[in-house]
Amino acid sequence: MKRRLLLLDIVLLWLVILAGTTLRGRWLEAREREQRLLGETVPAIPPPAIAPIPPVVPAKAMQYVEVAQKMLFSRDRSATVILDPPPPPPPPKPMPQLPSARGVMAFGGTPIVMLSEKPGTPHRGYRPGEKVGEFRLLAVNNTHILFEWEGLRVLRRLEDISDKSTAPAEAAPAAASAAALAAPQVVSPVRAAPGIQLGAETKACVPGDNSPPGTVADGYRKVVTQTPFGASCRWELSK
Repeated sequence: MKRRLLLLDIVLLWLVILAGTTLRGRWLEAREREQRLLGETVPAIPPPAIAPIPPVVPAKAMQYVEVAQKMLFSRDRSATVILDPPPPPPPPKPMPQLPSARGVMAFGGTPIVMLSEKPGTPHRGYRPGEKVGEFRLLAVNNTHILFEWEGLRVLRRLEDISDKSTAPAEAAPAAASAAALAAPQVVSPVRAAPGIQLGAETKACVPGDNSPPGTVADGYRKVVTQTPFGASCRWELSK
């Protein structure tokens, strides 16, 4: 019995020694591995390449065109400028009243028409090419007269523009007329001089002027022309 116990003790001791040896061997291996790992030099890893920061580009006005054209608080905002319509053209200038005609004198030369700018105003003779107020006389004959106003030609019949506003003077009372006719009249000599203005360079003869043709007075020369209707007398500007 003791022998068996001793054998068992020896076996157990051997197992303990075997286990201790195994554990010590593993511990030594672990320590050696630790020392080897601690003694190794780890190579340095190069840092990653870092790209440079892009430079700040200054803002351009065209990049904000969307902001300028559209506004959050106003949907009808638009960059299209709506111009006001042009004002209507002024109304055409009304044509003034045509001059009034008193008659035409044509004795083979340039016709002369007696005109007044307005009815009731003094009249005088005009030749084609002269201005009568705002009108210019272009042509005239025994029936028609042609004016120009603001580049517009106006043709009228003489009877349409005849001055009918001047009524004949009222007859004096019969007694006054008879007395005037019965009273003796003193005839004074007529001075050889031109009368009323007929045109730019022509004046009429004064009734009773018996001076011969060619007489010069006040810068005018007396001209007498024979016509089928008789002698025509006028004074022309002496040149």
